[in-house]
Amino acid sequence: MTVNKPHSGDKMARPASITQEDVRAAVTALEENGKPINPYQVRKLLSKGSIAKIAYYLKALGVDVVYETDDPLTSRLALLLRPAALELEEQTDERIRIETEQLRNDIHERDVALADLESRLEKKQSQLKIQEKRLSQATVDGDWLRSEKQLLEVKVARLDAAHKGQAKQLEVQSDQIAYLKEKNVEAQSEFQSTLSEHRKVVRTIREDHHKAIDEHKAAVASVTEKLRELSQNNDLTVFENHKLQTEVAKLTGDHRIAIQNAETKIELLQNEQCRLGEENQKLSAQCSALMQEKDAQAQKCQVEFQALERELVAVVSDRRRLLSDNAKLTSDLDFLRALISKFEIPLAAKENPDS
Repeated sequence: MTVNKPHSGDKMARPASITQEDVRAAVTALEENGKPINPYQVRKLLSKGSIAKIAYYLKALGVDVVYETDDPLTSRLALLLRPAALELEEQTDERIRIETEQLRNDIHERDVALADLESRLEKKQSQLKIQEKRLSQATVDGDWLRSEKQLLEVKVARLDAAHKGQAKQLEVQSDQIAYLKEKNVEAQSEFQSTLSEHRKVVRTIREDHHKAIDEHKAAVASVTEKLRELSQNNDLTVFENHKLQTEVAKLTGDHRIAIQNAETKIELLQNEQCRLGEENQKLSAQCSALMQEKDAQAQKCQVEFQALERELVAVVSDRRRLLSDNAKLTSDLDFLRALISKFEIPLAAKENPDS
């Protein structure tokens, strides 16, 4: 029987009419008189206090209570408590059976859920390993792309060096053409000076025609020879100039073609570099996404694992609580059975006086 404790808002309880010392003194007196010790005898001796309070103090003192057959309260309690005890025993057994079955079902469901969660955790771990493999492969691909990019940069540097060398050769050839042009100008100036001298000689010959016809013929022959040589030299110079212009035009065309080819190659390399940069960025983005997914999966698995641990702790706590309740009910049942067994002997003696 459960006694409700008074709340803080209830009225102040009345002071106890007896104390534990009073009960101890009564027990001592009953022992000296050779009488059985029970709440009924203590109440008769003290003439005050309630039976429940006296029983509480006896239990606190550790006194073994001996009930008598002539105790009217004991007889009345036996008659009243026997059917209630039997019904309570049946209810307790049924409750224990139901609670035990429910506990077994709960444990089975928890075990099934735990197995399911463990399988899901294994799947998540396998997925995480696959993501880690993909991430390592992406890292290797990124390193390979970086090495390819470095090789392309080296090729571009080599092409730039070749382009600079061709530009230097073109400058040297341009210097040669300028030198040849200067030589042509010098030859033309020499030709003009020779022509002026020829004119002077002709005038001198005309003035001295009658005096030095032989000298005039020799001079004319000499001048004619010089003119022929100068004309040949001029033709040769013009031919060499034309040849050099042809070579310059050819070299200029080759240089333009080389420049176009180099620009085309540089453009292709730049496009390839841009493409590789975009692929590298994509791979970096994929790596970042994979890392984020990995962290999210790991965090999710950790959260699920913590939730499972909490559920397991709750299940263990519920199981311990049910076992504690079961033990408490069993102890209560044993107490009631002991109490009933004590009551059954006097009742049987009372019902069969002849025996």
